[in-house]
Order: sequence, then structure tokens, then C-alpha cells
Amino acid sequence: MNELRDIQGLLFAINIILAVFLTCFVSILPAITRKSLLFGVRVPEAAGQGSEAARLKRGYVTAVLAGGAVITAALVAQYLAMPDYTLLATMYFPFLLIAVQYGAFIPRWKKALELKAEKGWITPTSATVETRSSVEREKLLNFPKTWYMISAGLVLAVMALSLARYPALPERIVTHWNFRMQPDAWADKNPLTVLSMPLLTLATVLLIAASNIGIYRMKLQVDADNPALSYAQHRKYRRMMSGALGMVTAAITVLLLLMQMMALELWVMSTGLMVGMTLALIVFCCIPFAYITVKAGQSGHKLQVPESEWETRPYQSPIRAIHPERGDDRRWKLGLFYYNREDPAILVEDRFGTNLGFNYARPPVKIGVAAFLLLFVGGYAWLTVFLHSIV
Repeated sequence: MNELRDIQGLLFAINIILAVFLTCFVSILPAITRKSLLFGVRVPEAAGQGSEAARLKRGYVTAVLAGGAVITAALVAQYLAMPDYTLLATMYFPFLLIAVQYGAFIPRWKKALELKAEKGWITPTSATVETRSSVEREKLLNFPKTWYMISAGLVLAVMALSLARYPALPERIVTHWNFRMQPDAWADKNPLTVLSMPLLTLATVLLIAASNIGIYRMKLQVDADNPALSYAQHRKYRRMMSGALGMVTAAITVLLLLMQMMALELWVMSTGLMVGMTLALIVFCCIPFAYITVKAGQSGHKLQVPESEWETRPYQSPIRAIHPERGDDRRWKLGLFYYNREDPAILVEDRFGTNLGFNYARPPVKIGVAAFLLLFVGGYAWLTVFLHSIV
């Protein structure tokens, strides 16, 4: 019973941290979005900084903060009154915050459309896709290799230590610990069993590195009004995000390898230390990305880059204009979802806060979204029934 209460307490702490963090993050989305985008509507930059836009943004922030406060209070009330439902609360409270975000966003999207029509704002397409950097992408210049080299080096060192400790280990080794850090599963000793955690950690490092490379190699969408500055901002932003992801990878690697130290009987982790390290990892993973997002803005458009760092070399291939209808508000459903069968692009720059979105008219995206929803809804339904049955 005490173990169950400890787990519920940890989940409650995680819920509160995430609720506060996500509420704050969602509330600053208008501030980090490009000045030429007002709640999913393309407007002149001057209009995006005008009094009407400021009023809409203040209303959005107020609505999100109020909704987040209500959700946080509900999480506290749930834990005090029905602690057995804390895991279910962990699963479902993010959906409440999404509902709050949409409830705050959609009325202001409609008002932004009305303002644009009323004021007669004209917004010609002013974005391009940068295609010259294929050679640079192949070389992966400035990619944060050091973090992944450190992570891989730590894994290889622990693998060597594991093999050195192999003869001294008992014939049955611990493979799992419960929440109180007491062994509750064992397996026969063999090289694969002893090396299973380092191998899993190495696979995690390689998977994150591959995802990071994919992000790093993406084509850049730059502003045609000043492509040299825009390209420099995007390039700096990409380096910052890649570096943050590499740093988080190293932190995750260390935490996983500490578990291997327990399997090798070199130390014992207490419950308090495990809880503290878990919470610290969650906070550590959130802070760098939140900082970069606030400082850099959408795709790095807020970054200050000295003119000496602007791209001055001739482009190795031309800058290609994006599909002209991508700037058409009618192609953006609710101001958030791009749908255009004529545009061959699958990935596009989003219109509210985040960096990337999808062209939901493309067949691969439709198939991917349908498969995800099927698996997600089915998995959530099964897990909800299972958890409700054991409460």
C-alpha cells in the first residue's frame, strides 16, 4: 500500500509540473509566432504588432492561464479525493489543456479573419524554400556530434565494465526493480542479459541521433524580403535545437546507465533518489527547449545575427519559391491545418507557435494520421479499461 501511495505521489507531482509548464508554454505561443501571422491568419507585420493584434493576444493569454489554473486545481482535488485515479488523470488531463487552447484560439482566429477583411490588409506570399544547402547538409556542418560521441563513449565504457564484472556476478542477476527499488525480477546470467541495458541505451542514442540528423537536414523556409538574414537565423536556430537535443540525449544516457550500475551490484539507488532523478530529468529536458523557443521564436525569426554571419556565398542551387497558395488563408483550416492537394510538400511551416506542420491533403499524411489515430485511440481505450478495472 505504501508503495502504491509513493507511485501516486510521484505521478501527482509530475502532473502538476507538466500542467504548469504546458499552460505557460501554450500561453506564450502568440509571442513566439512570426509577426506576420495572427492566430493562423497572414497579416502585414505592422498589423501583427498593432493594438488590435495585442488585444487579441492578451485575451488568448488570459483564457489559457485561467483554463490552466482550473485544470491544475482539478488535479489537486482529484489527488486528494481519489488518489487511485491519478494515473488516469495523467493520461487525460493534457486533452483538457488542448481543449482550452482550441477554445481560446478559434474565436481569435475568426476575429483575425474579420479584421483582415475589414482593414483590407494585403499579404502577398513572401516566403521561399532554401534548397542550396544539400552539400552542407551532407557534411552536417555544426551538427552537435560531441554530445552523441560522449553518450556512445559512456555506453561503450559501461559495456566494457559489465564484461569485466561478468565473472563476479551471480548466476541469477536482477533485471528489474519495483518503485521502492527492491529487486522483483531475475534472469539467468549470460552476456546478452548482462549487456541488455547498455545495448538498449545505445539503441536509444542512435535513434535520437538519427531523428536529430533528419531535422538538421531539412530544407529551410526563408523570408524572401531578406533571405540572407533569414537563412542565418534559421541556421543558428537549427544549431541551438540540435545542441539541446544532444544534451538531453546525454542526460538520458547517464540515467539509464546508472540502472546498469545497480545490475552490476556496484551501488543501490534509494527510492528518494530515483524519484528526485526522474523529476530532475523531466525538468532538465523541458528547460533548454523552452528557453530556445522563447528566445528564438518560430524558426528562429527573433534571433539577432550579426551581418558578418549572414550568407554571402553564391547559392549552389537556386532558392525555390513555395507553392503560392500556401499563403492563402483559405488553405488553412481553422488557421492551423494546411490542406492543399496542389502543393506537393508534405511538411510545411506551421502558422501558430510551432515550427512544422503537415499538408493534410497529401496521401502519405492521411495514411499516417489515420494509422496514428487508430493505434492511439485503440491503445488509450484498452489502457483506460484496464486501469479502471484495477482501481
